[in-house]
Amino acid sequence: MRIDGNPIWRQFKNKVEVLQRKAPGGYRLAGRLFMFGREEPLELGFVETSRTPGQTWTWLQAEGSVKAHEDEAQRMPHPDGEWIFLPESSIARVELHYVREVEDYEPIEIVEVEDSTSDPDLKAD
Repeated sequence: MRIDGNPIWRQFKNKVEVLQRKAPGGYRLAGRLFMFGREEPLELGFVETSRTPGQTWTWLQAEGSVKAHEDEAQRMPHPDGEWIFLPESSIARVELHYVREVEDYEPIEIVEVEDSTSDPDLKAD
């Protein structure tokens, strides 16, 4: 029997997708992740979890951390970007809310990977 170590992220992803589809006109979904031991939340842009048994770490990328480009090879980290690799037990909560729509915005993305040894993804916000 295979036990998924990250079922909460799969549930969260489903909620995010529904709320993104149902966003009121002129609004988009935004998320804040709060961590134990840190006052300010991280404005979520990208979340990567692992299905590897025993892998309890999560890769987070703050919104706006990568300069957008149509060609993935041309996407570059932004100098003010923020990336965090932390154990899931450090996550206090995640909040979702709607904000006014702006151009050049990519929705929150949550992915699960089989192999946690791969290079971290740089996702354009």
